[in-house]
Amino acid sequence: MSPTGFAMAGGGLALRSRDLMRLGQMLADHGRFEGRQALPATWVSAMLAPHAHVDDDRGDYGYLIWLSPFRAGGQAFAGAQMAGTGGNKVVIFPALDLVVVVTTENFNVRNPHGISDSLITDQVLPALGIAAPPGATP
Repeated sequence: MSPTGFAMAGGGLALRSRDLMRLGQMLADHGRFEGRQALPATWVSAMLAPHAHVDDDRGDYGYLIWLSPFRAGGQAFAGAQMAGTGGNKVVIFPALDLVVVVTTENFNVRNPHGISDSLITDQVLPALGIAAPPGATP
């Protein structure tokens, strides 16, 4: 908490995986949560729209959301992601109707987000039959 009593979500906010999934699913559902509109759909659309191009590796940035493709099995999958410290991620794959949550404790580890990205591209997407696993022959 800040000295004025507000939650500081920019560092130190601790959420359970199921709560992160709810946030991701709410964005995937255009701001709807448990049958009601919790966020305006226009705001969610604005969050998920590119507002800045960072570079070719990281892609674009919306409002607190990274917009970058995940490449797996020779395919590219558009992903909108919230990225937290230590490689924690919530990734929304709109075209796949899929939300993936990765929670880790990779603090003080080199390239923690790369580790999480590899988990998604090398394990999660292939396990769902969406992409071929690395090294698979077509």
